[in-house]
Amino acid sequence: MSKDIDVNGFCNDITHIINNVYKNYSVDLQKIINNPVERLTASAIIYSAYKRQVWMVGDCQCIANGVYYDNPKPQEGILAEKRSKILKAMLKRGEITVEQVQAEDPGRKAIINGVIEGCRYQNMKYAVIDGFPILMKGVKVIDIDNDCKEIVLASDGYPFLKSSLEETETLFQKQIHEDPLS
Repeated sequence: MSKDIDVNGFCNDITHIINNVYKNYSVDLQKIINNPVERLTASAIIYSAYKRQVWMVGDCQCIANGVYYDNPKPQEGILAEKRSKILKAMLKRGEITVEQVQAEDPGRKAIINGVIEGCRYQNMKYAVIDGFPILMKGVKVIDIDNDCKEIVLASDGYPFLKSSLEETETLFQKQIHEDPLS
């Protein structure tokens, strides 16, 4: 894309690109309109040096000059808490081991319908890239000051961010070691 594209132009262009993939592969558009869970879906976090902005489309996070920003999906925290409570209760009762959870997660099975149901609201209640018009009020735009020295960008895979990938990974591995179900 052009270096001077703005967030609206990016969202429109990426929507058309994904929509053309559906058309090129003869995907039944009515089927995926009715069943959003079957769409190609992504989140993206972009830094536009030209516009001096960070664009958060979907579930992303950022640190800019020491300030943390995120753009979580609605209900994600509620579903994660429900999964956690189920697993903690099962572990406490001795019904399952950590290794069994890692192999076949009954907590995830318990919330999967909520995860799927949440997909019905993509680009209605929250923004994602899926080949259909992006909910622009769900796209977070962060203006970056000229004096900003550091920007850290990440998708939703990390529970926290640090100044470098190495630092983030080190803490992430420590957390996994201390709490393998985190």
